[in-house]
Amino acid sequence: MEVPFTRIPPLLHDLGTALLPLFDKRFVFFGHSMGAILSFELTRWLRSERNSMPECLFVSGRRAPQIADLDPPCHLMNDADFLAEIRKLNSTPEEVLGNPDLLQLVLPTLRADAELCETYQYVDGARLPCPIVAFAGTKDEEETVERMREWHVQTTGSFSLHALPGDHFFIHSSERQVIELLLRELQRR
Repeated sequence: MEVPFTRIPPLLHDLGTALLPLFDKRFVFFGHSMGAILSFELTRWLRSERNSMPECLFVSGRRAPQIADLDPPCHLMNDADFLAEIRKLNSTPEEVLGNPDLLQLVLPTLRADAELCETYQYVDGARLPCPIVAFAGTKDEEETVERMREWHVQTTGSFSLHALPGDHFFIHSSERQVIELLLRELQRR
């Protein structure tokens, strides 16, 4: 029943404040798609607000923040067109999309998430000193390997990119490989 966040700055403040007690230990961030931008911006927020930093930032399935999304915003579309775009992402189960009652419950959340992503505006800033490790799906037509490679400009630390088989949600189809790579990267820290 809470009003969903539709802009990143107010979400960062609330999220960062809520998570602050957990940052007294070593930590990393992993974010996929919208989560990649949230993890990146939360890292920037922590650096400026608390002079704290994750040991590594793992980003997945979301182009580097400095690369603008030029697609028309789908959060402004009518329900039918919006749902057609959601279906293309292949992330929401057809059991949900095909159930009118359930769909009415989740539609505002899906639309708010889309708005949050589509209204994101990157502001140039100092590069992060923590390493960035990126993951991309080789068949992701939107968040391509080339667009994921551009995360390298966001760090003064090390950068690596792992391209795995699959579309935007390769983290499901290549789950075992993602976990193995994460474990390998974490052992290096």
